[in-house]
Amino acid sequence: MYDPLLQPSLDFIDRHLLDNPSLETIAAQSSYSLSHFYALFQASTGFTIRDYMRRRRLALAARELVTTRRRVLDIAVELGFESHETFTRAFRAVYGLAPNVYRRQRRDLLHYQNLDAFSAQMIERTPRPLEPVHVAVQVLERGPIHLMGMQVVTSVAENIDQHLIEHFIQDVFIPRSGEIHGRVAANVLYGMEVGDPYTDRLEHFTAFEVQEPARPPDGMRLRILPRQAYAVFSPERFLGPYDYSLLVRYAFGEWFPMSGRQFSGTFTMDVYYPNRLEVYVPLVGA
Repeated sequence: MYDPLLQPSLDFIDRHLLDNPSLETIAAQSSYSLSHFYALFQASTGFTIRDYMRRRRLALAARELVTTRRRVLDIAVELGFESHETFTRAFRAVYGLAPNVYRRQRRDLLHYQNLDAFSAQMIERTPRPLEPVHVAVQVLERGPIHLMGMQVVTSVAENIDQHLIEHFIQDVFIPRSGEIHGRVAANVLYGMEVGDPYTDRLEHFTAFEVQEPARPPDGMRLRILPRQAYAVFSPERFLGPYDYSLLVRYAFGEWFPMSGRQFSGTFTMDVYYPNRLEVYVPLVGA
């Protein structure tokens, strides 16, 4: 079961799955801006909006394959895939089998709950009930903030499956962090993320705050964040991936609707102290 605030959008997706509705229209069903809805949706379901819709179509295809004798090409075209080859690649990526092989091997599973792997993946990726995460929230203004660091570009799915950002920080950034001079705090690490709901592209910028703008070392860059208002979410303990998702769900599913404040839609930023975490979400207005 997902956040009830998302249910109108989830129902709308199911009703219009073959109509290719715009992301803005989907978000509007739950009365959210796209940037706000994108963050809440991913934290609640474990998928981006585009990936969720693609997998829903593939789940429908899986049912059609084992419950009808329709041609694979006809199923693919009806569900919006441009060609047999495109459909086969997408289907194999999720189910591990070509559609015709899936049809033969899965026919004896018609009455089983795992008829399509989509539900199992949703359950696996959805945050599990854990101990409550107590979070303090404050609104403050900060800036300008000078960040010196390195960027990695990936996708949401790739990062979930391969922990790419974690490996980038440990294996690439940390070994070179000694090249960053003039830090404001030696042991406070910043992680700034920008997600694109249209492409699922995810940019992650790992950095230290520096006192003054300076020429970045090779392979690094300097980003200057102007003075602006932030909602700062401070959990009482460090968070694993599932706990972090709960925090995001709280921020975008509860705090924002109740506070009347609006997410600027530009980025989110984690600030890692030696013994605590703060999540900065930029706000519209002061």
